[in-house]
Amino acid sequence: MPLCDTKLCPICPHNEKCGGCPGCDRVYIKEHTCQKCLFTCVDKPGALSAAHYEWNQLEWKRPTLPHSGLPTIPLIIHTIGSLMEESVEWEAWIPRIYKIRRPPRSASRSKFIALHGYSPDSYLAALWAERQEYWDYYQQFDLVFTPNFSIYDNAPRLEQLVNFYRTTQCYAEMVDAGLPVVLDVAWGHQTDIDRWIDYINSVHPPSISMSLQGIGSVKSSKDWVMVAMGYALILKNIPEDIEVIFVGVGSKSRAKMARELTGRNDLHFMNTSAYMQSRYGRLWNGKKSDDSLTRDQIFKLSAEGMLL
Repeated sequence: MPLCDTKLCPICPHNEKCGGCPGCDRVYIKEHTCQKCLFTCVDKPGALSAAHYEWNQLEWKRPTLPHSGLPTIPLIIHTIGSLMEESVEWEAWIPRIYKIRRPPRSASRSKFIALHGYSPDSYLAALWAERQEYWDYYQQFDLVFTPNFSIYDNAPRLEQLVNFYRTTQCYAEMVDAGLPVVLDVAWGHQTDIDRWIDYINSVHPPSISMSLQGIGSVKSSKDWVMVAMGYALILKNIPEDIEVIFVGVGSKSRAKMARELTGRNDLHFMNTSAYMQSRYGRLWNGKKSDDSLTRDQIFKLSAEGMLL
């Protein structure tokens, strides 16, 4: 049964995929204006029609061509927020840095460059609308990630289902375009975990990423542990040769906990810790750096010495 007063949920054709709506602000706000909301739910005019005719009935797309393969992935990939004067072995950025849209790979001197999709929703909406142009742009990079379409726990369930469809649609298109792509995996309900297990076993991606960034403020956070346990359930039911990148794990304690929960000691990590600390003159572990070093030199030092 829906938590709100909609009459469409019980007759929605996607109930088997759904598992139940987590509820949105509509549950708590009496004078809601749903049709002005940015979320997608069954009451949004045209949403169910779009799901049927435009979004492949929310079925998850599979590639038609084999994956082109990936380079050797390091233990840590360092996410940056500006173009560096110093080069490192691996760095990662979104395809817009300081308002520079789609800067060329030559803008960095680092040996390997990854492009990730952990971006604001408005940016990902633009990427979705122009994604074929983005796939062409992505061809010059060493590693790319599918966009991380948000799975908010306070979003209508249809919004989550649409974003799962978008993720798998992008993955299929990127594989078919010959890109060295990593599949981003997220979940919001037990049914999502089951679907991911089936999908991953079917397409067998060489690598998947799982984001824990922005979940919980302390290492004992119940939300953080709950999300990580869902990821662990997926990992225990897919082939062990699939490499796993945890995103947003930037401390030894969290990395240790991730390994313990998943039972995997071969996890890779992508985080922004070294970059963010360097902006304040600190090394990745929070220790004050030499005042004579520039912020980019501090970043390079941290990138070379960071341990998780």
